[in-house]
Amino acid sequence: MLKKPGPAIDRASAAFQARVAALEAAPMGPTRLTVVLLCFVLNLLDGVDVVLLTYAAPVIAQEWGLKDGALGIVLTASLLGTAFGSMLMGPLADMIGRRKVVLIAITLIGTGMLLAATAHDMLMLAIWRVVTGVGIGAILASMASITSEFSNAKLRSFWVAFLQAGWPIGAIITGFASAVLIQAYGWKPLFFGSGLLSVFILPLVAWLMPESLQFLAKQAAPDRLERMNQLLVKLGQPPLAEAPPLPEKRGVKLSALFEGHLARSTPALWLGMTMGWAGLYFLISWIPRIAVNAGLALDQAIMAGATFNIGAFIGSAGIGLLATRLPLNRLIPVFLGSATLLMLLFGWVSMPIAATFATILALGVLVQGGFNAFYPTAAQLYPTEIRTTGIGTAMAVGRSGAILGPLAAGYLMEIGTDRGLLFLIYAVPLAIAAAAAWRVSSRPV
Repeated sequence: MLKKPGPAIDRASAAFQARVAALEAAPMGPTRLTVVLLCFVLNLLDGVDVVLLTYAAPVIAQEWGLKDGALGIVLTASLLGTAFGSMLMGPLADMIGRRKVVLIAITLIGTGMLLAATAHDMLMLAIWRVVTGVGIGAILASMASITSEFSNAKLRSFWVAFLQAGWPIGAIITGFASAVLIQAYGWKPLFFGSGLLSVFILPLVAWLMPESLQFLAKQAAPDRLERMNQLLVKLGQPPLAEAPPLPEKRGVKLSALFEGHLARSTPALWLGMTMGWAGLYFLISWIPRIAVNAGLALDQAIMAGATFNIGAFIGSAGIGLLATRLPLNRLIPVFLGSATLLMLLFGWVSMPIAATFATILALGVLVQGGFNAFYPTAAQLYPTEIRTTGIGTAMAVGRSGAILGPLAAGYLMEIGTDRGLLFLIYAVPLAIAAAAAWRVSSRPV
C-alpha cells in the first residue's frame, strides 16, 4: 500500500530529486566513467561475437560446401536469437535489474561461442548462434539503459552513442585477427577464444557494475535505502536520511510505449530501426562475401569488412559528438540519407581498389553512425521505468530487418542478381529509415 502524501514523504522526495539534479549537472566522475567504459568494453566484445561468423563465412562455406542461401540461414541465426533476447530480456531488466540481466547475458554469450567452436554441421552451428544471439539481444538493450542512467545531462547522448562505437572496434580487431589467423588455424579456435573472453569478463562485471540510482529508487527492496546511499557516496553525493516514496506499481506494460507523444514516436522508431538494420546487416554480413565473389583474395575481402567497421567507429563517435549540439532526429536523416546516395554510387559505378575501400569506409561512417544514433534516441525517449522495455522492444521489432535483410541478400546473390541492382534494393530501406527518424520526438524524459 502506498503511503499518503505528507511532509515526511515530500521531504524525502525533494531530497532524492536534489541528488538526481546534482548528478545531472556534475562531471561524470570515476564511478560513472568506469560503468560507461565497462559497457563500452562489453559492446566491443559483442562486436567480436557478431562479426566473427561474417569473417569466417567464406571459409565455412568452402569447408562445408554451403551455397549462399544456406549460408544466409546461418548468418541470420544469431539475429533471430538477438530479437528474442531483446523482447524477453528488456522487460525482465526493468523488473529485476539491468545488472542481473547483463550477467545472465554474458553467460549465454560465452556458452554459445564456446559450443559453436564444437559444431560440425550447419544445424549445430545455427543452434549455438541462436543461444549467443539471445545473450547479445539482452545485453544490448540493458547497456543502453545503464549508460543513459549513469551519464550526466550534458553528455548523455554522446555517451550512449560512444557505447555503440565499441561494437565496430570489436569488429575491427576481429577483422585484422581473422585475416591472419583463419587461414593459418581455421575458424574454430577464434570462436573458442571469443567464448573465453566472456568467461573472463563475467566476474569483472559482477564486481564493478552497480544498478543505477534511478532503478534502485523504484524497487521495493528491504535494503533499498542502504543500496541507494552506498551508490550516492561512490558518486560523490551525500547520503539520504530516508528513501523517497515508491511510485505506483503499474508493472511493465507494452501499452506504456504508446502513451502521449510516444504514440507517434514509438512506431516511427520501430520502422526506422527495422529498415536501418536491413541495410546495415546486408553490408555487415555480405561485404566479405561480395568481395570474394568479385575476385578479391580472402585477406583483402576480410580487410574490406574491417574497413567498413573503421568507418563505423568514426561515424558512431562522430554523431555522438554532434548530438551534444544538434537533435538526433535531424542528424540521423542526414547520415542515412547520404548513405542512400552512396549505396547507389557504390552499386553502379566501377571503381579501382583504393576508391572501393574509401567508399566502404564512408558507408561505415554514414550507415553505422546513423543507425547507432537510434540507441541514444530511444534512451532519451523513454522514462526509467520502461526504458529497457522500450529499447529492447524496438530492438526486437527492428531485428526483423536484420534477419530478413541478409537472408534475402543470400537468395538474391544465389540467383545471380548483379551488384548494381542489389545495392539499389538495399538503399531503399536506408531512405525509409531516414524518413522515420525525422518523426521521432526529440523531447528528453
